[in-house]
Amino acid sequence: MMSLVNDMIDSSRFQMGKIVIKRSPFALRPMLESLYNRFPMLSPQVQFKFDYDASLPPMVLGDSNRLAQVIVNLLSNAVKFTPSGEIAFRVQNMHNSRDVLFEVKDTGVGISEETMSRLFTPFERGQEAERALGSGLGLYISKQLVEMHGGTIRVVSHVGEGCTVQVLLPLISVDLIGSEPQADVRQESGESIPAGDARRPARAGGQRILVVDDNRINVLVVSKFFDKWGIPNDSAYSGEEALRMIDKGAYALVFMDLRMPGMDGFETCVHIRSRADAKAGIPIIALTASTESGVKERIAKAGMDGYLFKPFKMERLREIVDQYVANPLLPNPSGDGSGGN
Repeated sequence: MMSLVNDMIDSSRFQMGKIVIKRSPFALRPMLESLYNRFPMLSPQVQFKFDYDASLPPMVLGDSNRLAQVIVNLLSNAVKFTPSGEIAFRVQNMHNSRDVLFEVKDTGVGISEETMSRLFTPFERGQEAERALGSGLGLYISKQLVEMHGGTIRVVSHVGEGCTVQVLLPLISVDLIGSEPQADVRQESGESIPAGDARRPARAGGQRILVVDDNRINVLVVSKFFDKWGIPNDSAYSGEEALRMIDKGAYALVFMDLRMPGMDGFETCVHIRSRADAKAGIPIIALTASTESGVKERIAKAGMDGYLFKPFKMERLREIVDQYVANPLLPNPSGDGSGGN
């Protein structure tokens, strides 16, 4: 009953636009284990399985409270409609992106194709064992929370064959951003690289890139590379202008200078990450010449995906674009470039 009341309150807050995602570092596995361990005792006739990918980072940046709410909703729904059989909770690192897959699979009553199309409607009721009735606002709230966090949710089910719910959620690795191996790269070559070494698709906006820097010469240099590669790009010369442009446009990647008058790059990133829509998950790369102690930690805390130190080589910039921009049609790079001073 308390869960239903909380869902009704959240539903009202969604309608009033008062739900926000608050990202902060947290330990992923202990949080998930503490949630999962509550459920086997609720349904002793069901076999529970928990499969956690050991390659996942120990610390991630995200809204742990809202993630917990989603996981509890999914597991509760599985328990409610699986009188016997198996419930499997799987958490997997999607190595071609920064996404984490959360999957709850049960062998319960399942959901009809007709009801599936209306499953995320508040209080939708289905014919098959009233599964959608039992879901109540839970799946609706979960979908809203997942999408606000920049993720996706999908359900695969057939009547009598159980149900599988998959959530893909972008969770930034706190440990990989600004790690010491990256610092070593910078000391040897005058540059640094973004967190992660696997190509991932852009989260929004196709191929367009936004460059944010109050130094117009720096912006011009970086933009010329993108022009040469045939990648559409825009420029913003302050944090405030960047926020306005992100409001109006869709971007696959943002390069963010850290030191700007007024709203600096750190504060600008925090504002972007606190958005209540999918744009909160836009990949952001710090672009900086700073050598101050602790700058990597500040970059991570602000929620940025990585960093590139000036001066940089054109090949390094190209590698980052390849990693984050969806299917860029780029020629082979040639020659070096400087990203300012």
